[in-house]
Amino acid sequence: MLENFQPVPPDPILGLGQLYAADPREGKIDLGVGVFKDADGNTPIMAAVKKAEVVLHDMQTTKTYKPLGGDEAFRDAMRGAGSWRQRCGGPRCHHPDAGRFRRDPTAL
Repeated sequence: MLENFQPVPPDPILGLGQLYAADPREGKIDLGVGVFKDADGNTPIMAAVKKAEVVLHDMQTTKTYKPLGGDEAFRDAMRGAGSWRQRCGGPRCHHPDAGRFRRDPTAL
């Protein structure tokens, strides 16, 4: 069965990094990822991000991935009355004629 699969063409956006690395010109601009890099080509980590990572690390009790349904406590919190207003009613404040889009989960 797997022998019938054909390789997909490379992603052109991801290929920008290779084009950038191969370009010998001075003053070139990397348009591939959209992150800040210093003069040495490094992406510095902000102090606030490092502090947040320490907090998150200290809070972790497992490296298990969350299920496809997401975090159960978060889902329970979103079931409150205010969540429906935020999810469904909020956009109508700015666009009164806007409809709601609900994907049919069986239409794959």
